[in-house]
Parts: sequence; structure tokens; C-alpha cells
Amino acid sequence: MDSNPYESPAASGLPPQAHEDVQQLFKLAKAQRVVCFTILFGLISSGVAIWARNHDLPVMQVLGLAVLIFVGIAQAVAMFMLAFQAYRSIIPGLILIVLAIFPFFGLVALAYVNQKATERLKANRVRVGFMGPPKSEIARLQASLLE
Repeated sequence: MDSNPYESPAASGLPPQAHEDVQQLFKLAKAQRVVCFTILFGLISSGVAIWARNHDLPVMQVLGLAVLIFVGIAQAVAMFMLAFQAYRSIIPGLILIVLAIFPFFGLVALAYVNQKATERLKANRVRVGFMGPPKSEIARLQASLLE
């Protein structure tokens, strides 16, 4: 079952009092979901790389490093897209990419931008969970675009 049986029924489409463009909300929701999943993949790949290093497996070490680099690039691109959609400007995205070089500062900046995106989505009645907006909310936004 996809939904909570105790949840109040949601209206179809975007509510009439939504003041933001549905296209912008759709892009913001997708960008936030991608960022959440790249963070998850980054944590998993870091764990695999550490495991391979501790077990002295050269092939796995090289493979783990390659995956870490790939996931790092994917995270940087996803963070840039989220910052661009959240602030509607290129400057915060560039600042976030520079801060991402430094692990702690990049994480703090990412949390701040992610919170900004969550606030904008919730202000427009888009449900946001732990891993960003659920697929059902993204599908609802996409259906609103097609109407």
C-alpha cells in the first residue's frame, strides 16, 4: 500500500493558493530528491572504500576510489542544481561547490540549502520526507504541469 490509511485525503493537482510556478516546484522537488540519494550513495561508497582499504585489496581500493570520485562529481552537480533551483541564481551553487571541497563546511552549506528547498516546497503544500519529496508528490507536480 502506497499511502497511510489514516492520512487526510489530498486534493488532486496543485492547490489554488500556490503562488509559485509549478515548473519551478517540480524542478526543485526533483533536485532535492537527487541530492538526498547522492548523499546516501556517497555514504555507502565511503564505507566500501574504507572497508577495501582496511582489507588490503588493491583492486577494490582502485574501484572504491573511482566510485568515490564519480559519486563526488555527481554530488557536486546535484548540489549545484539544488542551490540553483532553491535560490534561482548561479552564485549560491558556485559557492556550494567551493564549500564542498571542505567536508564539514560543504555539509553545513548543503544542509542550509536543503532546508531552504524544504521550506519552499512545504510553503506550496508539497510533502517532503526524509529523502526529499516522495515519488507521489513529484508525480502530482508533473500531472499539474500536464493539465
